[in-house]
Amino acid sequence: MAVTLGASGLVVLVLLASVWGVQSGANGASSANRWSVVQCSEAGFTEGLVCSSCQLLPKFELEVLSEACSACCQDDGMTQGQVTKYPRAILEMCNCKLRAFPQIAPFVDGERKSMFKNLKHVHKHLAPPRLQLFNADGEMAEELNIESWDTDTITEFLEDRLEA
Repeated sequence: MAVTLGASGLVVLVLLASVWGVQSGANGASSANRWSVVQCSEAGFTEGLVCSSCQLLPKFELEVLSEACSACCQDDGMTQGQVTKYPRAILEMCNCKLRAFPQIAPFVDGERKSMFKNLKHVHKHLAPPRLQLFNADGEMAEELNIESWDTDTITEFLEDRLEA
């Protein structure tokens, strides 16, 4: 069964028959350690999982997943109520993948493109959709895989994280 965690648009797979690989120590990892992509995938977490989504687990009575979620998530700067704003962002992906990711197309050539003047699309051959956020010094501060995000989630994220 899949449970969508609110506006984050990320999906956490909950295996009802057993919660293997999720209880503390099941894969030899604790919340203090980062899990590998394979371990996270086996536990049912996608690569684009952001840490603010882990805070939503108790809302769905899924506290048992909290430790594994924390070991697999990417820091999105939204934990503890803090939000880091960035002056610019790059949406990097291969143009050939626009049909595979129709939720991204509005940011490349649609109506959402004009909403974010400081968002630029960069074509990178065969690259999946990734969002790169840059600080005032022009250095990449964050990079997030957004292939599992829907259009509204991307919009909400950009509204929260990009400077006006």
